Amino acid sequence: MWASAKTAIEGLADRLGYRVLPKWRLPNLEFANHLRQLFWKYQIECVVDVGANAGHYGRFLRHEVGYDGLIVSIEPLPRCFARLAETAAGDPDWMVLNCALGATAGQAQLNEMAYDQLSSFLEPKHDQAPHMAPLNQVRGRVPVQVRRLDAVLTDIEACRPLGPIYLKLDTQGFDLKVVAGAGSIIERVCGLQTEVSIVPIYHAMTDWRSAIGALEELGFELSGLWAVNRDPALRAVEFDCVMVRAARCRRDGMPLSGRNDVRD
Repeated sequence: MWASAKTAIEGLADRLGYRVLPKWRLPNLEFANHLRQLFWKYQIECVVDVGANAGHYGRFLRHEVGYDGLIVSIEPLPRCFARLAETAAGDPDWMVLNCALGATAGQAQLNEMAYDQLSSFLEPKHDQAPHMAPLNQVRGRVPVQVRRLDAVLTDIEACRPLGPIYLKLDTQGFDLKVVAGAGSIIERVCGLQTEVSIVPIYHAMTDWRSAIGALEELGFELSGLWAVNRDPALRAVEFDCVMVRAARCRRDGMPLSGRNDVRD
């Protein structure tokens, strides 16, 4: 009965020029629509999710963007990785790796913060964003393996082709180090997403202008900015910055709506 009512409501809304969506999709709707169009235009076949935490971004790609290609999620913290592996279980096109990425391979100490999504190789800085201090406190230091992105993707491609790549970076001030470890593979990245900070919340982190400038020097161009968080005065603290290589755009026009329209 409920399914019939839902179909009838959706049909009526469509005839009136509206679209029925669940409330949980509304906060990320604009961002999801942008990525859906980007993935379609650039024919993205592999998303590399660096700093995957418990798999929130992978779920977002599957359930809100409608992406059904390969996801490679990389997370160094053991507790977060255990949740990530559970989230990805049963999805044959979702690979998970327990390591960090950087410019050089080796071992390093990762600062595990009170709010684990803020964990970073950098030390927290609280003077300009005191409202984040309770979350951005070091509760422990965890030894982690650090690999280069080019080595990781070379290993994966020995088993399956990757195709055009979208690189998502969320390493709390360490994103450009990950890019430095991509080597020549960065030329195969058609689009990327990096978290840039207007207000520095870590010591020695790259400011947002320099971060965008460094990526522009590699051939990327700005596609959009979405606020990640704001302070109590509604000033922006961090943005998700999406960039593309316009020369790699393979399609004109707009994708159709719906889950499977990302793919052919």
